[in-house]
Amino acid sequence: MSMLCRSAPIRSCAARLGLSLGVAGVARAAGVARQKHTLPDLSYDYGALEPHICAEIMQLHHSKHHATYVSNLNVTEEKYTEALAKGDVSLQVALQPALKFNGGGHLNHSIFWTNLSPSGGGEPQGALKDAIQRDFGSFQNLQQRMSAATVAVQGSGWGWLGYDTESGRLRIAACANQDPLQATTGLVPLLGIDVWEHAYYLQYKNVRPDYVKAIWNVINWENVSDRLKAAQKDQSLLCVAHRDQSLLCVAHRDQSLLCVAHRDQSLLCVAHRDQSLLCVAHRDQSLLCVAHRDQSLLCVAHRDQSLLCVAHRDQSLLCVFDEAQIQTRFPLKWSSYL
Repeated sequence: MSMLCRSAPIRSCAARLGLSLGVAGVARAAGVARQKHTLPDLSYDYGALEPHICAEIMQLHHSKHHATYVSNLNVTEEKYTEALAKGDVSLQVALQPALKFNGGGHLNHSIFWTNLSPSGGGEPQGALKDAIQRDFGSFQNLQQRMSAATVAVQGSGWGWLGYDTESGRLRIAACANQDPLQATTGLVPLLGIDVWEHAYYLQYKNVRPDYVKAIWNVINWENVSDRLKAAQKDQSLLCVAHRDQSLLCVAHRDQSLLCVAHRDQSLLCVAHRDQSLLCVAHRDQSLLCVAHRDQSLLCVAHRDQSLLCVAHRDQSLLCVFDEAQIQTRFPLKWSSYL
């Protein structure tokens, strides 16, 4: 295999927590076994991303720079574990910057390699495409905004497309140095662009914008899509129960479905997507209310459907059927039904 081909991962069969026997003894007593971090193998050769990223850059970036982060992370974790065993809080605090830097370097690069592919480029499809259009207006807008944020990183760092689990939205962010996205911003990393000079200088010199423009040609959108699905799956079902189950709340995915049940299911509320459909059922379904889209259609049914009311658009059409099937037309206050 050529030197410019992918390298095999660094393997280690040792599973220990520290250099001292005392630390190992503490680890065994606690039932803890820490596997050392290893350099992940690539699924493509170093030259596979040419002409956008040359083989020499890939070889140095992966086998030297990333490997150094992995090695230093293992050393730092051993020291940290030893400090924990000794109860040396001062040393634990002193080791935090090294853990953040090397741990972040390992996490960031492990994502970065999978974000790239010789068959990448083009535009995303499916749910990722829909999410991009919803949150940025178009794929071109995403490219422009993410490229600008990435190029603008001062010194060394990363440009990121992340997923906000609280809002269910995509977000663009920039992180300095090797700061990991999720640990520092709370966003789940989907796509990262490394703008440390070792990622591009041999080929693009100091013209960072050209490198950022070129890297879009090898983005693995299938991998980014899989990361989005995983992030949404983790938040696909949220359930909250208050007191004696007097309030039950279920949220699916990016809040596309919200359901609330009060007490003995006396109130049921379902909201689909961006509140395009609202449904409320009171007591024993004595009141049913449905609102479509931007409340352009409101429908209320009382008791055994003895009263049906429909309002279209801007309440230009109000229709009421009472028990005797008498049709009346008059302005209704919808707040009295909700």
